[in-house]
Parts: sequence; C-alpha cells; structure tokens
Amino acid sequence: MDFGLQGKCAFVAGASRGLGYAAALQLAREGANVAMCARTESTLHDAAARIRKETGQEVVAYPGDVTLTADLDAIFNSIEDDWHRLDILVTNAGGPPAGTPDEITPEQYREAVDLNLQSTVEMTYRSLPLMRKHGWGRLIAITSLSVKQPVDNLVLSNVSRAGIVTFFKTLANTLGPEGITANVVCPGHFKTQRSIELLESWAQSSGRTQDEIENQRAADIPLKRYGQPEELANVIAFLASERASYVTGTALQVDGGLIKGI
Repeated sequence: MDFGLQGKCAFVAGASRGLGYAAALQLAREGANVAMCARTESTLHDAAARIRKETGQEVVAYPGDVTLTADLDAIFNSIEDDWHRLDILVTNAGGPPAGTPDEITPEQYREAVDLNLQSTVEMTYRSLPLMRKHGWGRLIAITSLSVKQPVDNLVLSNVSRAGIVTFFKTLANTLGPEGITANVVCPGHFKTQRSIELLESWAQSSGRTQDEIENQRAADIPLKRYGQPEELANVIAFLASERASYVTGTALQVDGGLIKGI
C-alpha cells in the first residue's frame, strides 16, 4: 500500500532510540523527510545517520530538550528555514520516574507534566502554522496504555499523559475542517530501553528477578509477548498517511490486547 508520504516532512521527538527512533525510521522508509530531536547529541546523530543510510531520505538531527522553550524555538525555526513546511508531527518524551502516590512529591508532578503534556502542547503550537500553510497535517502523540488503564507504580505517567488525550481530542474537533488530523497511540509493553529500566525498578522493589516480572506481564497479554518497536511504528506511519484521512480524534491502543476495557 502506498501511504502517500513521498516528499512529506515529519518531525519526531525523542527519536534517538526506542519507539521514537522506530517511528522516524518507518516514516523515512515510506518516503518522508525526517527531522529528529533528542537530548543526547552523539546518540541522536548516530541514529539519524543510520536512518539516512538505510532510506536515502533527508534526515536532520536537532539536539534539544523538549521541555526547554529556547530549544524548541531553535528547532522549529530551523525546520521552517530549511523546509518551509511541516506535514507530520510525532510527539514523544521519556517516561517520568516510577513510584506510588506516597513516594512522589508535588514537584515531581510538575516536572512530569512539563515533560509529557506541556512539551506536547508546545510542539503542537509550533507545528500548526506550518501545516496550515498547505492545508494538510498529521498530529500524532505517543503516550502509553496508562491513559486508558492506569499502571500501578507509575502514577506520574498515569497523570501527565492522560491530558494529552483530551488535548488531541479537542484539536481533532477544531482542526478537522483544515485538513489536519490529531490522533494518539497508546503503546503497551514494548522491548525498549525504557521497558528494561522499568523492569529493573520493579524487580528491586519486589525482590523478584526481571525475567520473572517480564514473564508475568507477558502472560497478561493475549499475544503472550512484548511488542517490537517497529510494530508501533507501522501504526504511526498509517496514521500519518493519506490512507488515514478519515481517522481523527482517536486514542488507539497498540498493546497486543492487554487493555481489558471495551
């Protein structure tokens, strides 16, 4: 299937590894030019070079922190100067620390909201003028299954990501007439560095091994396994495509069937 992404320009945040990297790679494979950002410059440039080599697409690395206004201003000004357009935005940020409500301070909630919700708002507002120039756009937010089914010991993620869903639903209601869609993907358990870090945290707090916890969590998934990052990236590429022209305002779980709600 031709996704119609040849010549489109995409920006993917948190793209040096994990789900963000997989999304950037798949969009480039489909013919989009890709701008990537992450905080660690060396890792980001290495990631961009790998995608550029595999796909032959224009891939630009912008080191920066999505919680810093100055960094976002510099990134989006560069995109406008270099490409004069932006068709696809994929927001993404690292997860906040694990912990229960008793273990988390009010200040940590503020930091988590800045990392997840506020960064998504900031990136979206900077993208919209570029999308409106061409009357076409795809806003896609990577969140977590926690927005539909809160996860024990991840109260910061549960709280800070849930607002992204209502923000994007509101955007879908207002931007539809302008040819801009807004959708959220809610990944479950994927084999990423982040998931390994969480397994380590849970293992330390429970006294069990990482393998024991992973096997237990996989047992709750109807497909009986963790997902691979490219499986989420395939969904993102579809939502970014011409083929998803009538899909907006959704919060799509990509979790192997883990969320039990209808």
